[in-house]
Amino acid sequence: ASESKHRTVSGGILNVKLETLPKPQYPRAALMVKAEGPVNVEVEIDEFGDVVSAEAISGHPLLRAAAVKAALEAKFEPVTLNGEIVRVRGVIVYNFTR
Repeated sequence: ASESKHRTVSGGILNVKLETLPKPQYPRAALMVKAEGPVNVEVEIDEFGDVVSAEAISGHPLLRAAAVKAALEAKFEPVTLNGEIVRVRGVIVYNFTR
């Protein structure tokens, strides 16, 4: 197996490491059924602090797409580990309340 050029590390909950976190739009259908609560989005962040992938892993189904869309626009500070810039995989938590 070939080793990836860039290492990916686990960063846990990433909300505290954000530079910018766009607020998701509350979907109209979710408002109509009074859906609310947390949505966890697993993201992978590249060496420049950009989100390169996002997937909702928990939360109300009507809220997941909005959370993923917002997560894809989030920006992080690049992460270094032992002087090496690394990719990071972790979770952004969005809390939808009406």
